[in-house]
Amino acid sequence: MQIFYELPLPQTRHSMVSLTAGLREVNLLDPDGLTRDFSFRPLVAFLSVTRLSQLFVLTLQERKVVLSSQQLCPALLVVILEALRALLFPLEWEHTYLPILPNSFRWALESPAPFLMGVSGSPIASAELPEDVVVFDLDTGKTLPEKMQVTVPQIIEQPLARLRNAHQWEQRPANKGYWAKYDHIRLGRPEVSGDAETPSPESPRGRTLRHR
Repeated sequence: MQIFYELPLPQTRHSMVSLTAGLREVNLLDPDGLTRDFSFRPLVAFLSVTRLSQLFVLTLQERKVVLSSQQLCPALLVVILEALRALLFPLEWEHTYLPILPNSFRWALESPAPFLMGVSGSPIASAELPEDVVVFDLDTGKTLPEKMQVTVPQIIEQPLARLRNAHQWEQRPANKGYWAKYDHIRLGRPEVSGDAETPSPESPRGRTLRHR
């Protein structure tokens, strides 16, 4: 576990990191390039330190986890789940992974195997939720069940708190508005309602070409 916490992420445009184990130098290669040029901003924008820590621990424990949102576009939900997978490096999620679960496939929530899923649109009713499934609502910051028995070691919470604090400005209203319209801004989809408000020069919406 010490290696897990001390292992650095690969440098930009690189997929290998090196560490010393005793008298040997060990090279770890990320062949999928999952961690390269990856932004954790969407992940920390919608989860508190407590929720992010709980989510991370549940994922490490290979539990059944669902990220749900009625307000965020499916594309952004996928980005958030991919950021979570990148956060697991050098480990890798080997179980069922469905970043967007179609409404007609809600029965998949009853799968006996661990899974990581995203649900967009209609909310998940507690009645259709098995007892061993945990849902993180990205719109409200709440979970189902509301009270979870998850022990988060400080060795996990502290680095995640630093990550979260490094992106505190994501909680500003202007940034919240940016993420809410992610599909229109980043994917070029036209607005379908009313007159669009003029973005502030200080807002990410006013700097779309420079947003990273």
